[in-house]
Amino acid sequence: MSGDIESLLRSEMAQRVDAAPAATEDPGLADLAIAGAGRIRHRRRVAAAASGAGLLVLGAATFVWQPWVAPDPQEGTLAADTSTTEVQNEFAMEFVVEDGDGRYSVLNSEGTSVAIDVASPDYGVFRLDGAYMAETESQVAFTGFDGAAGEVYEKPTMETYTRVNYGGTQFAMVTPDAAYTVEEHRLQDVTLADSAGQAVDATFTTAYALTLMDWSASTAVFTADLQGVNGGGIGEYHFDEQFKWGLESVGAAGFESVAVTDLEDPGYVCVADLEAGVGLADDGEQCGSLDSAVIQDELVATASDDAAPELVREYVEYSQATYTFPMIEDFDFGEYQERYFETGLYWTDPYGRWELTGNLGDETWLLLDASTEEGSLSELTPPAGAVMPVLDYTRLSRPRPR
Repeated sequence: MSGDIESLLRSEMAQRVDAAPAATEDPGLADLAIAGAGRIRHRRRVAAAASGAGLLVLGAATFVWQPWVAPDPQEGTLAADTSTTEVQNEFAMEFVVEDGDGRYSVLNSEGTSVAIDVASPDYGVFRLDGAYMAETESQVAFTGFDGAAGEVYEKPTMETYTRVNYGGTQFAMVTPDAAYTVEEHRLQDVTLADSAGQAVDATFTTAYALTLMDWSASTAVFTADLQGVNGGGIGEYHFDEQFKWGLESVGAAGFESVAVTDLEDPGYVCVADLEAGVGLADDGEQCGSLDSAVIQDELVATASDDAAPELVREYVEYSQATYTFPMIEDFDFGEYQERYFETGLYWTDPYGRWELTGNLGDETWLLLDASTEEGSLSELTPPAGAVMPVLDYTRLSRPRPR
């Protein structure tokens, strides 16, 4: 990744703790931390709006278990020991483990190892609906929960990155053009069948200013610097026409509606009406607060499955919870503040409940439980050889973020 963006990442962390960023013993750790969440897509977000640095998600994810030891207002934050077995039993926590010979596996919540046949899953391992997805610099490989080998997808270019929809039913290969003006999106179902032929469910091309964040069968959710172009105004705008967003391509790919949320204020949304299989159903986008009757009505009117308002609301809630570091504003880390901010790796739960920091080889990692208003901190002892937790995008019985 570019030096400018890495500097921005490090300076943002430093500003939040009023201290200069500490040098890591291994400079590759910073790259791995960013790669774990998808380096390219976060570089785009920072490049799009420097003021959106608070929207960064660094790393992959893990689960935390409760109850934690609550902070003592007189003594600062205390940490309780948490074992691998405890988090496996309580929250089905899974880890990516390296055996010392370059072989990787997932240690699942039952304590069973499932081999992941990739050279190095530096870009993360994700739990999707029916399979694990391991991402490397050049490939995306699927493995069944029982260890069955699945499809291996080659990335079209070195700049290609992936997105996974909440629920984990599909993933997208997103490839920018050489000039970084547009991006091609190839949406595919999660499959283990080698005979599936890597069928593409949908393909569309949008402007580089837009970032795909989530989607359903009817509605695609993007984020962009909306306030940077209209100052958060309410009413009808024509961004697709003015800035060549490519929403017609999204409609032609089969979507009925597009919701674009603002980078800094995800609760500010613009909605476009599409005609599935054709393109635009109507010119212009209605913009306003997600909670307003106009935007709620527009989401219902533009999508036939009635799920669009909830899809957008869930993304807004998750993004507000996960794209700020640390998740809990003004949280008192006590004696662990320096360690929390200056370790090399950061992992974030996609559903906005916790953050994890640590270094490879550390005996313990710090876990910030953000599922309650006050939050709490604990030390987790990861299993031997653990390199990262598994990012779980399946809904299961996920609670809403606080």
